[in-house]
Amino acid sequence: MTAAWHISGLNDVVVRHDSGLPAHLPGAERIGLGTEAAPRTLLVTVPGVGKFQARNGDDVAIQLEESANPEKVRLLLSGIIRAALIHQRGNIPLTGSALVSKGGRAIVLSGFSSSGKSTAAYELTRRGWMLLADGIVQINCVGNKAVAMPSEECILLWGDACERFGIEKGSLTRHRTGLEKYEVPVSASHNPATISLIVDFGRDMVSSSVPLRGGERADTLSRLSFRPRLIEPMRCLEIHRQMAARVALSTRMHLLGGARSKLVGDIADQIEELVQ
Repeated sequence: MTAAWHISGLNDVVVRHDSGLPAHLPGAERIGLGTEAAPRTLLVTVPGVGKFQARNGDDVAIQLEESANPEKVRLLLSGIIRAALIHQRGNIPLTGSALVSKGGRAIVLSGFSSSGKSTAAYELTRRGWMLLADGIVQINCVGNKAVAMPSEECILLWGDACERFGIEKGSLTRHRTGLEKYEVPVSASHNPATISLIVDFGRDMVSSSVPLRGGERADTLSRLSFRPRLIEPMRCLEIHRQMAARVALSTRMHLLGGARSKLVGDIADQIEELVQ
């Protein structure tokens, strides 16, 4: 398989084929099945698919097996490999969705899987907001401002959410074979945008709405980073802490709990009120 691959939002990265990738990284730490990390390097080995190596924030090498499923290759490159590159660059790959208003105000809705953030993001696009990123939001700092980088033009929605919005699933692409999750095209912006608010959807069902202050902000950014277990073994911990502190100082952050127990329109109303 010699297809050309790219990594969304990291247009400067060229994914190259390399038939000589190592079985293991010298002095590496194992951080999961088939996954090991060394300073500024990640190696992922998936039986039946191949090997994937990310180094120094800008170098990706892959060694694919003949039977490699293209969907699995795409998911690995857009998931753990992309996150590793962002960590290596000293930026933050935040789990969530980023959107920008007509007035240019950007927000990031962050939280763990099934917390309601993508559903709220889609509702906001119906109100005129434009998508910057969904799944992994790359955040960096320009001067004293936190910036969200564009990457996607689709929001991932579960099948039941599509039905509630009246979206015809038959015309959509499944994000993964056998999974009731769909790629829903929306209006998107292709320009980086300064973040005015980061919303943490929280873990519990308790309805709460409180601003995050002080050390809570940086801790939340670390907790909601995509694959935070990669940070220390890749020797990116110090630069991650510095970036988290800079982002925490430059933008407002808010905890919005109990989103799954509320109507999506009410959640969107609350988010828009917070942006004012």
